[in-house]
Amino acid sequence: MEKYIGVKMVDAKPMTRGEYNILRGWELPADENGDDAGFLKDDGKGHIQWDPKDVFDKQNVLVVGDNNKVHPEDVENMISKVEVCTITPPGTKSKTTLVQCVLVNGFVITESSDCVDPANYSEKISADICMEKIKNQIWFLMGFLMQSAVYGFQQGEAEPVQEPAEDLPVEDDVCAGGPDCKTFGQAIEAMKNGFKVARKGWNGKGMFAYLVPANSYPAQTGVAKSHFGEGAMVPYREYLALKTAQGDVATWAPSGSDALAEDWQLVE
Repeated sequence: MEKYIGVKMVDAKPMTRGEYNILRGWELPADENGDDAGFLKDDGKGHIQWDPKDVFDKQNVLVVGDNNKVHPEDVENMISKVEVCTITPPGTKSKTTLVQCVLVNGFVITESSDCVDPANYSEKISADICMEKIKNQIWFLMGFLMQSAVYGFQQGEAEPVQEPAEDLPVEDDVCAGGPDCKTFGQAIEAMKNGFKVARKGWNGKGMFAYLVPANSYPAQTGVAKSHFGEGAMVPYREYLALKTAQGDVATWAPSGSDALAEDWQLVE
C-alpha cells in the first residue's frame, strides 16, 4: 500500500462518548466509559462520527468563522512557541536577530533581521519584523491547507480561497479581491509596481506607504561622511516609506495588524 495525505473541512462540537451513544440510539458497551471526552464530527456530506479528544486534537485545528477564509486569529492560533536570540556574526560588528517559531504541529519557521550599526539595534523591533515575516508565511500555509480541505487536491479550476498576489491589477484603482478585501500581500505587489497604498483603517489624513527603490545618495551625516568619505555616494537598499499625517516622510515597517489586515487600497 502507498501512503496518502488527507485533509478535509468538518463541523465539530464537544461531546462525550455516552452522549454520542445516546445520539445514535446505541447502548453504551459495558467496557466503555461514557464520560470519555471527545468530539462529534460532521463532514457536511451526511457522514458523522465521534472521535476521542486526543485523536481529534491531533487531526484538527479550529478555524475562525465559516466563510472559507483565513483570519488573523487562525494565524495566531497556529503558533505554539516563539524563541528569540541575538548574535554577532563572526568578523562583523552588526547584530542579527534570530526568531524561531514553532507551530502547533511541530513545524518550525525561522527568520532573521540584521542591523548594520549596533548603536541603532533594538531586539524588540528586529523580533517584530521577523514575526511579521513568519506570520505572512503562516498565512500562505493556512491558505494552502484550507484550499485543500475545502476543495480537495484534484479540483482543477476550483475558485481559490484567497486571491493570489500576482492577480493584483496595476491599472485599476482597487486591488484584487473586491473593494472591501485587499491583503497586505497585494499591497506589497502594488508598491513594487510603483503604486501608493494605504489602509482604510488608518485615521491620519493623507497617509500612504510606498516603496523606495535601491539607490545611492550623497553622504549627509557625519557618520556617513566619516565611513564612506566626504562627498561620497552612499548605497541604500530599497525600503518602505510612509507619508505621515504631519506631511513628512518616515521609513516604515508594517505592524502585525497592518500585515494581517484586509482593508488595503491604492491611493491616487
